[in-house]
Amino acid sequence: MYNLMEVNDQETAWGYAFDVETLRKNQAEVNYNIKYLVEGPTIDLLQLEEEFICCEINSIYIVLISD
Repeated sequence: MYNLMEVNDQETAWGYAFDVETLRKNQAEVNYNIKYLVEGPTIDLLQLEEEFICCEINSIYIVLISD
């Protein structure tokens, strides 16, 4: 673990960055403003006949936030 942290291993770093329990335990300030990319066809909401759209978000980092 030390070696992974020392070389800034991305998977390890992101795993800890999104470990809300560890962050709370260490009284860390959490910044939920992360960059993301939306892929798929462009949807013209003005021409959309449905009342709602459904989006699927896939991530290896699951973050559940509750106050």
